[in-house]
Amino acid sequence: MTSPYPKKPARRSSLAYFPDWSHYNPYQALLYSAVSKFGISCTGFSGNEFTLKWLLRYAMRFKTIHLHWLSGICRENGRDISGRYLLQMYGKILTARLLGCRVLWTVHNVLPHEASGSHREIRLRHLVGKSVNKVLVHCRYAKDLVSDAWGVREEKIVVVPHGAYTESVSEGNDRVAARKRLNIEGGKFAFLFFGMIREYKGVVELVRAFADIAKADDNVHLVIAGEPQSENLKTELEDTCRDGRVSLSLFRIPDADVPVYFNAADVVVLPYAEVLTSGTALLAFSLGKGIIAPEMGCLPELVTENTAILYKSKDQLKEAMVAAIGRMNRPTVREEALKIARSLQWDDIVRKHFMSLL
Repeated sequence: MTSPYPKKPARRSSLAYFPDWSHYNPYQALLYSAVSKFGISCTGFSGNEFTLKWLLRYAMRFKTIHLHWLSGICRENGRDISGRYLLQMYGKILTARLLGCRVLWTVHNVLPHEASGSHREIRLRHLVGKSVNKVLVHCRYAKDLVSDAWGVREEKIVVVPHGAYTESVSEGNDRVAARKRLNIEGGKFAFLFFGMIREYKGVVELVRAFADIAKADDNVHLVIAGEPQSENLKTELEDTCRDGRVSLSLFRIPDADVPVYFNAADVVVLPYAEVLTSGTALLAFSLGKGIIAPEMGCLPELVTENTAILYKSKDQLKEAMVAAIGRMNRPTVREEALKIARSLQWDDIVRKHFMSLL
């Protein structure tokens, strides 16, 4: 069996990242593929491997340790973090630095979406932000939030844009076949929800808003594509969505089929109750689609007037969806969406923003 660890510790140009969630999120694969082009070997590890034992044994082989979702490191087995673990995490980061590692942390969300004990989660982020070399965020809003909410010095926070997905997906070219596969009739305006289905993402609320719209307009369709986080959520959606104008694909969509769903849709809906950054928004732009989303987090800095309809409160979701009909399927939407995606290529982002951190 080949060891995942570099064999030449003297060079120390390698990077280790925790937790490695690249098996279901392409973000890390795309980022580290771009980093590797600059001669840096990148190796991912599960969250529960970030221990003092691991550091003492392997840290000398890595120049950089890159932390991502803290919930995947601190709550690997679903348990809430304890006060004792807060100190352990702080100690592990300081140990890594004493061993000569540069420690980076990318902030992907404000707090874990289903976490309890938020005071400890906030304290954890305060300690991690204080102890790492640099904190990476995806937009100016996130930089201000991290500085204000967690007391991280502004000069320690670096904006590194989230890359698009044009390298990992390609547009489909047979809209008729895609719509036939998803049971969307002719010229109906199709809304798409795409991604893992979790409580905070507001999918049930989306279904209700669509049902109200469909009462007055028969020329609409809704597609929900993604794996529910729980059986209860799956059952609720199946019981709620009995309208033939709603297509359910309640499973993880294979990579090869992703373009089918976006090609069949007219607009992508992100009805989230909370959001900081959104990979789904960037996926939509990479496939030439506009979005409907809350005016939250990094989204206002990412979109243009033609590529998004942003709403301020969940009560405005239905209104935003109605406004999208006939507007978000125009050629200008596709052109501007692809333009945004092309401006966020991973190689460019790594060269301009990431390599200086290493």
